[in-house]
Amino acid sequence: MKYIISILTLILIVSCGQKKTETTPIVIENTPKNEVTLKMVSGEVKDITFGKDGYTAKVLSVTDDIYYVTISRANLKNPEQYKSLQIGEKLKVSGDFWVMDGAQQITAREFLE
Repeated sequence: MKYIISILTLILIVSCGQKKTETTPIVIENTPKNEVTLKMVSGEVKDITFGKDGYTAKVLSVTDDIYYVTISRANLKNPEQYKSLQIGEKLKVSGDFWVMDGAQQITAREFLE
């Protein structure tokens, strides 16, 4: 009987010590040596996803490319430039360009116009 209790206790200890979380790696492709690339984009807002500090606007550029532009007061050079956009509005910004999981991303640093 003690043998069975010992085995059950051992199984319980081992199973509680195992990590049960799965993580999905996020692949960020950037320029060599992780240098920041500045890019300007203008186009029409097609979708908006709200986040903690601001929002990400899915923008169809004038060259028919899709960009995901993250806009927050904390990332803007001048936080007073912050504005809430609506779907269908035109947007022109410059900021840090990077690619994540094949999607073109821009962290807005400045509204242009």
